[in-house]
Amino acid sequence: MRYHLDNFVPIHEEMLPKDRSGLLLEFARVDDPEYDSTILGTKEVWVYGNDRTPMSPHFHYIERKGKHPFDIEIKIEDLEICKSSSRKGVDKHSVSSWLNLSKEKKMLEQWLNSPNSDDPNRTNYEMLFIAWNQNNRDNKIKPPANSQGVVKLK
Repeated sequence: MRYHLDNFVPIHEEMLPKDRSGLLLEFARVDDPEYDSTILGTKEVWVYGNDRTPMSPHFHYIERKGKHPFDIEIKIEDLEICKSSSRKGVDKHSVSSWLNLSKEKKMLEQWLNSPNSDDPNRTNYEMLFIAWNQNNRDNKIKPPANSQGVVKLK
């Protein structure tokens, strides 16, 4: 059973349109708005399930409230940008880079390497793997053997 986000009414598979044009997103917010706000500010980290099948495992790094909002999709396994929404002052050929977002990149790297608020024995980077695997049961990934080390964005 699934729930529609607008009103949390249970939706059964047979109620969904055959062409799946009615968007139904399942997702998990990985950052903790209270605990992680000192590092991320108003930025958010989300892992979606069945975002665009088939899709390489990725997470969304989102800023909705700032002067320059963004939605960047980053591959979990190698931490490369795989897709990005258009951003003010960045041409379409450079949008899949950290251009004009060096501060945000440092914030995300710090967050990825920090202990998770719910499980302090794991980093937020490790929790991305867990969140992806919980939301994408048919496309699971394994954390790298050295996931305890310091991770850097590309």
